[in-house]
Amino acid sequence: MITKQNNSRRFSAIFLPSLALSFGFFPLVSCNLLPSKSATRALDVAVADSADKVILDDLKALERNTPRDLNGISDDIQLNIFKEINANAVTSLDQLAKYDPTGAIGFCFGRAMGTYLRARQYGLKPESIKRLFIIGDLRSTPNPEWRWHTTTLFQNERQEWMAIDPILEAPMPAKEWIKKVRSIWDKNNKAFVYLTSSVAVMPDLKIFADEDKETGERIIELKFDPKVKKGLTENLELGDAKLPVYALDAEAEQKLFSTVSEDDADRFQLHQMTINGDIYAFNNYFADLVADFAKFKPAVLGAAPRIASVEPTGVSSSSDAPVKAPQAKVVVKEGQNLYSMKFSIIGAKRAP
Repeated sequence: MITKQNNSRRFSAIFLPSLALSFGFFPLVSCNLLPSKSATRALDVAVADSADKVILDDLKALERNTPRDLNGISDDIQLNIFKEINANAVTSLDQLAKYDPTGAIGFCFGRAMGTYLRARQYGLKPESIKRLFIIGDLRSTPNPEWRWHTTTLFQNERQEWMAIDPILEAPMPAKEWIKKVRSIWDKNNKAFVYLTSSVAVMPDLKIFADEDKETGERIIELKFDPKVKKGLTENLELGDAKLPVYALDAEAEQKLFSTVSEDDADRFQLHQMTINGDIYAFNNYFADLVADFAKFKPAVLGAAPRIASVEPTGVSSSSDAPVKAPQAKVVVKEGQNLYSMKFSIIGAKRAP
C-alpha cells in the first residue's frame, strides 16, 4: 500500500518497514510493507545463491559477447540508448508495478545497469563507462525524502562524460546531471557525489542504522565524511573545491559499495538483497534484464538503429516486436521552476 507521509525518513530505491524512505522519482510517497517474507517471497539461502549464480553466469556470457571497439559514442546512439531503456520490457518505468509491486525498491540501479549493458552492446569499451552516486539527506520539501540515487556515465565521441538517467528528460553532461539533481533534491549542497567504476551497483546497505546509531563508517550514513576516508580523492574534472566529486579507488569501492566485480567477496546479489536482516527479492528483474538484452543485435557496430517514437497507445520498439510503454508528462516542482519529464510511468497516481 502506498501512502503519503508527513514526517518520515526515506532513502532512494528501498523502503524499510521501520524507516519510511522513498525512491527519488516519487518523492512524496512512501510504502508500508507487509512482513518481509510475505512481501518479498524470501528464498532459502541455498536456493537464492543458486539462482544468483545462474543470473551471474548469464551476465558474464552477455559481457563476453559484446564488442570493445569504441572509446566514445555518438549523440545519436546516446539518444537511442535513452529511448531504449525507457521503452524496454524490463527497465521501462512502466514495468515497476511488475517487478516492484510494493514500491519498495525503485530499481534506479537496475536502469543504470541496463544503460551500461546497452552502451556496451553498441561497442563502447568498459573503461569508457562509470557510475555517479549522490548520497545524503535528499529532499525537495522540508521533510526527508530519499537517501541516494545513481546514474550511468559514458564518454561521447568528444571524450566528454555524459549521463543517461531515465527519470530525467534526456542524456546530459555529467556536470549538468549533478547540478540538476542538486537543484531539485539537495538545495543546501549537503549531499556528497561519488564517482565509481561501472561495476558498482549501489551503496552497501546491509546495515542501515538510525541516525543516532550511525558510526560514520558506512557511505550511506549521514555522518560519513569522505574528506577523511582512505581511498577517496577529489575528481576535479567533474567537481570543484566548493562542490567536490569524490572518486573511489578499487579497495574503497569494494568496501563501501555492492559491486558485481568477480574480485568482490561480498558481491552484489542479483536475485535479492538483505537490509538489516530483512530480505527483499528482485522478482527476476535482473534475470529478465539479461535475457532481454541478450536478444539485442545492432545492425552496424557503432550505428544506432532507428527506434520508433513512443506513442500514447504504447507501441515502441527497436525491433519488429512491439513493446508497450504508456507515456505521461511528469512535472517536478522546484520553487517556481518546472522540470517536465516525459517517460513511461506506472498507472497508479503519484504525488509530484
